[in-house]
Amino acid sequence: MFLMGAAAFQLFGGGRDRSLEQWRADEERYRIALKAINPNKEDRYQSIDEYIEAWTHENEYFITEVM
Repeated sequence: MFLMGAAAFQLFGGGRDRSLEQWRADEERYRIALKAINPNKEDRYQSIDEYIEAWTHENEYFITEVM
């Protein structure tokens, strides 16, 4: 799951600068990406399905607009 979060920071943020100020998507997606890169593996999403559900659940508009 770490790679999914890291990819989100490459696409929507400042790459290795993972500050909210560099983030170009909404704050909810920022929190989701941040959880995916949590240094403690047990605190990350445990499956791709869980990550996708979190990413798309709050605002399905986001996915349709980006795609």
